[in-house]
Amino acid sequence: MEKLISILLVDDDPKNLMVLETILNSPEYRLVKASSADEALMALMNYEFAAIVLDVQMPGMSGLELARLIKQRKKTQHVPILFLTAYYQEDEHVVLGYDAGAVDYITKPVNPAVLRSKIGVFIELFRKTTALAEMNRAMEAEIIERQRAEERFRMVVETAPNAMVMIAADGQILLVNSRTESLFGYDRDELICQPISVLIAEDALHDFEAARVPRELVGKRKNGTTVPIEIGLSQFQSADGTFKLASFVDITERKRAEAALRAANAELEAKNAELRRQAEDRVRRMRAEAAKAEADAARERSAFLAEASSVLASSFDYCEMFTALARLLIPNFADCCIVDLVQDDGLLLPIVVAHKDKAIERRIHEFREAFPARIDDGRGVAAALKSGVPVLCTQFGEKQMAAFARDPAEEEAVKHLEIQSYIVVAMKARGRTLGGLCLASMTERRYNEADLSLALELAERAGLALDNSRLYAESSQAREAAEAANAAKDRFLAMLSHELRTPLSPVLHATTLLEEQDCPPHMRATLETIRRNVQLEARLIDDLLDLARIRNGKLQLQSEPVDAHDLLRRAVDICQADIATRNLRLTLDLRATHVMLEADPARLQQIFWNLISNAVKYTPPGGAIALHTEDDEDGGALRVEVTDSGVGIESARLESIFDAFEQANSGRSGGLGLGLAICRALATLHGGRIAARSGGSGKGATFMVTLPVANHIQPSHKAAPAAPPQQPVKGLRVLLVEDHADTAATLGRLLVNSGYVVQTATDVAAAVRSIEESEFDLLVSDIGLPDGSGLELMPRFVEAAADRPIAGIALSGFGMPEDLERSYSAGFHEHLIKPVDFALLRKALARVSTKIPAPVPALA
Repeated sequence: MEKLISILLVDDDPKNLMVLETILNSPEYRLVKASSADEALMALMNYEFAAIVLDVQMPGMSGLELARLIKQRKKTQHVPILFLTAYYQEDEHVVLGYDAGAVDYITKPVNPAVLRSKIGVFIELFRKTTALAEMNRAMEAEIIERQRAEERFRMVVETAPNAMVMIAADGQILLVNSRTESLFGYDRDELICQPISVLIAEDALHDFEAARVPRELVGKRKNGTTVPIEIGLSQFQSADGTFKLASFVDITERKRAEAALRAANAELEAKNAELRRQAEDRVRRMRAEAAKAEADAARERSAFLAEASSVLASSFDYCEMFTALARLLIPNFADCCIVDLVQDDGLLLPIVVAHKDKAIERRIHEFREAFPARIDDGRGVAAALKSGVPVLCTQFGEKQMAAFARDPAEEEAVKHLEIQSYIVVAMKARGRTLGGLCLASMTERRYNEADLSLALELAERAGLALDNSRLYAESSQAREAAEAANAAKDRFLAMLSHELRTPLSPVLHATTLLEEQDCPPHMRATLETIRRNVQLEARLIDDLLDLARIRNGKLQLQSEPVDAHDLLRRAVDICQADIATRNLRLTLDLRATHVMLEADPARLQQIFWNLISNAVKYTPPGGAIALHTEDDEDGGALRVEVTDSGVGIESARLESIFDAFEQANSGRSGGLGLGLAICRALATLHGGRIAARSGGSGKGATFMVTLPVANHIQPSHKAAPAAPPQQPVKGLRVLLVEDHADTAATLGRLLVNSGYVVQTATDVAAAVRSIEESEFDLLVSDIGLPDGSGLELMPRFVEAAADRPIAGIALSGFGMPEDLERSYSAGFHEHLIKPVDFALLRKALARVSTKIPAPVPALA
C-alpha cells in the first residue's frame, strides 16, 4: 500500500478550510488543516508535506511571516507554498510573497480545477523528489555496504593465516597481505600491478593456471631462491568483473616432515617386516624375556648387594657402618633392622636397632634392654646364631611367638611389637660367629626363600666387613703403638745425638787451644788427627739423624739456583787433605755445559762429598780417582760420575749397598753404612737418581748421579768480590751458659783469648741471676740445661737489655729442623750444633756483633 501524501491547508476561516478540503479530497492525500500559524507549525513538526496552501491574510501572524519561518527550517524549506489571497495588490505585494518563499498565488474564490491542477503538479514533483531521494539513499547504502564489504574482504585477506593474493582476469596482482610479503620477500607496493608470474616459477605457471584444488608448486622469492608452496585458487564474480583469489602456504616444514615420515614409514615397514619374520620365534622370545626378567631380578639383587657392600666398606667404625646399612634396608627390605654383636661372655649386644617410626624404635630398644639375649639361650635371635642355621618366619603367629619367647613376660612384650614376619641370619668370618642380622616386617610384607637368600649373602658380606673393622681397629692400635715407638726412637736418637755430641765439644775446643799455642809440627799433626776424627764422629751422628729425618719424611730441601760444578769443586776441596795424605791421583773432567740446577746446595754438596769421600776411603794409596760430568742426551739432565781404582764391589751387592747400614766391603773400613742410603734419598728428593757399577772385587767402582737441570737459569760468570772477614769487636761481654764443665772451661778460655769478657753459668737459675746482676752484650747458651731449657733465657736476656743492642747464639746437640726453629722463635740469632768448631763460633759471633758497639772502658 502506497503511503498517503500529506498536504497542509492553512486558513483562519473554517469555511475556506472546508472548501479547500472538498476540492482536494482524494484517497491518495492526507489533508491536514490548521486555522492559525501555531497549528501550522505544530503540524509541520509531525508530518512531512508535499505542499502547503497558505492564506495570506490571517490574524496574529500573517501568511507571509509564517512562510518565512517555514523556509528558515532545513526540514521544511523545500516544501512548495501556494498563497491564497482575496485580491492582488501592487507588484510589491507579489514580490514580498515570492520573497517569503511562495511558488505561486491563487485568488479567492478558488477555482477548483486550477487548484487541483497546481496541487497535482506539486504532488507529482513531491513523488518524483521522494523517489529520487529513496534512490539516492539506496545507492548511498549500497556504496557504504560495498565499501564495508571491500574493507571486510581486505581484513579477511590481511588476517588470513596464509599468504593471500587477489588476481585480476589479466593475471595482474591487485591485492596482497603481509604474509605474502614475508613469504616472498617483496613489499606489497612492489607486487601491486605485477603479473602473477613474479611469484611462480616458470615451469609451474601452467599448473598454477589450471589449479582448482590445492596443488603443490614452486614459488620464487625476491632474492632468487625458490620455496615449495601449496596453492589454493578460487574464482569469484563482482560488478567489476572476474577475479581470482590465490592462497599460498609455505610447505617447507611439511616437506621435511613428509620426508622424515617417509623415512620413519620405511623404518617402520622394515621393523614390521622384522616383526613378521620373528613371529615364528615368539615362543623362544617369550622364554628369552622370562630369562631376562630373571636376569634383571638378579641384577637388581646384585646392585643392592653392591650398594650394601659399598655401605659396609664406607667406614671401619662398625656402629656407623651398620647404621648406614640399616638405613639402606629400611623401608625397602625391612620395617625393622637389628644388628647384634656376640660378646666374649656370650651376651648379644644390639649395636643397631632401627625403625622408620622412632616411637616403635624406642619400644624395641626397651624390649631388648628388658630381655637381654645370650647366644646359649637357643630361642629367638640366639637360636640362629648358636646353630648357624638361618631362621625364616613367614608368618609370626601364636605358635611361633611361644617358641620365640623364653617366658610369659617376654611373650607378652613380643605381642606388642606386632611382628608379622622375620629373618635371622648369622654374621660369620673365619669360622667364627661374630654377630647376627635380624630383619623384621611389621606390615603386610611376608618374607620368602628369595628374601632369605638375599639376607644370607648380605650377612656374609656384613660378617667380612665386621671382621675387617675389628682387624682395622687392631691394626690402628698397632700402628699407633708403632708410631709411638717411632716417636720414642726419634726422641732417643735426638737425645743420643745430644749426649754423643756434647763430649766432643771440649775435645775440639782443647785442640783449638793447643793449636793457638806454639807447638812443634809433629804435635800439630797429632792435633789435626784428633780434630779430623772428632769431625768424623760428628758426621756419623749427622748421618744417623739424616736417616731418621728421611724415614719420617721430615727432611726438607731449601732449593735455590746452584752451579753443580762449583759444588763439586767445593766437595773436592774438603777432601783434598785426605787425597794428598793417601797420595791419590785426582782427575777432573767437567765437560757438561748444562750445570745450573734448582737444588739445595748443602744437600747436593753432601751427596758429592759422600761419594768422593767413599772413593778416597776405598782406594789404596797411590790409586786414582776421576770426576767426570756430561750432559744427558736430550740436555734435560746432568750426569756426574765418581770413579775410583779401589777395592771394587761384587755385582750381587751393587743394589744393596744403597740400603741403610750396608757397606760395600764390611769390616774393611769404618762408618755405619748410612752414606749411600742418604745419598740415594737426597738424589730422589731432587728428582734424580743414583746407581753404581763395578767390574767386581779389586776392579774399582763408578757411582753415577743423574740430576734434572734448570735450563731457564743462566750461569753467572762473574765472581762476586770476596767479603772482607768480619772481625769480632773486642771487649764485648759474653754470658756463657753451659752445664758440661769441660766444655764450659775450654770454650771460656777460647772466648777470652779472642778478646771477649766472659762470665760462665752452669744452669738456668745461675744464668738468670747473672742477667739480673750484670749487663752483657752476647748470650752464648746451651739448650739442654739441668734445671730447664736455654730457650727460657733469651726472652729474659732481651727484657733485661731494654733498648741496648744484644745478640744470642744457641749451642745444642739437638740438630733437627724443629730444634733450629725453636731456637729462632725464642729469639736466638744463630744455632750451632755440637761439637762446635770454634772457628764457626768465632764467625757467628762476628756476624751477630756487627751492630753492637764496643763497651766504653770505665774511668779509673
